[in-house]
Amino acid sequence: MESETSFTRRSALGSSAVFGAFGAGLLLPKEGKSAPVGRKLDLDAGPDNAYAYAKAIGDVDPNAVTYTYMQGEAWGVVPSVESRRLFKIFGLGTTRMGPHEGGGYKKYHKEVVYYADPATNEVLNTWYNPWLEREVEVSHIKNTPVNDYLTDQPVADKSVYSRELAPFHYIEIGNWIVWQEHTYFIMANRLPPEKYPLHSTGEKFHAAELTGIMARREDLEADTTSAPTIISWTRFNPWMGFMEMGNRPGFVSYQQHAAKTDGIDGIPKHLRVYMEKHDPEYFEPVMTWTEPAQNMESMIDFRNKLDAKRTAKGKS
Repeated sequence: MESETSFTRRSALGSSAVFGAFGAGLLLPKEGKSAPVGRKLDLDAGPDNAYAYAKAIGDVDPNAVTYTYMQGEAWGVVPSVESRRLFKIFGLGTTRMGPHEGGGYKKYHKEVVYYADPATNEVLNTWYNPWLEREVEVSHIKNTPVNDYLTDQPVADKSVYSRELAPFHYIEIGNWIVWQEHTYFIMANRLPPEKYPLHSTGEKFHAAELTGIMARREDLEADTTSAPTIISWTRFNPWMGFMEMGNRPGFVSYQQHAAKTDGIDGIPKHLRVYMEKHDPEYFEPVMTWTEPAQNMESMIDFRNKLDAKRTAKGKS
């Protein structure tokens, strides 16, 4: 299994330094810590809800950039057999908020997520597929842009991933506000099976994303432009194209948690060092607005890479 990593042997053997409890550098909600008093929010009203949501996932100051560190695992599930832990995953989201002309915000966003060996924590270039019993080349998640609207006003251009208009669904548990997002979608596969039989799971792509965004009400109502937040994200989708599973039965289950960092210096060292070498552009925020329908997806990115390889091979 070929891999490349900036991890030390100590962090590989004692994974708590890399994949354990979130620690220094991350901005976490703290019970009992008082926040500067701001204004009472009515989260059942669209404008207040959109404001609080934007503050939870980013920073409502248009000149600020928010970095969100994420880590978790990906499992392979095949009917009637034991599930397999395939990868550890970790990455970074880079977010900037801008004003929406009709009220609310435009979310300018990009993200990179790496697949790592679950035993060694090494970022993978190739992966041994246990079902195929051979190596395949790994395609990491590199999406830019991933823009969205956070507003209670109608918008003309949306994508299959776009959220509904504010107020966004939430529940309140004591002092905690929890936005619950349940996104189920079915769409034409970005990898049509007639053109990509080895990489496509079928004509349709059916998946689900379940997200929980948790922040304290007093942090959301504080006289600040950003609030500490904990994010939980779960996704179920068919086999990833790079796995070369075709239409074999089964799917991939993702689970990860995320929190904002204290700027670039707060990004965990293993990720920061790796990104500085391989993907430094993901530290830079998206500056130009494009509509959500033009967002990059990991499947489209993989398809573009595959097409480029086919073109290059045809010319050789």
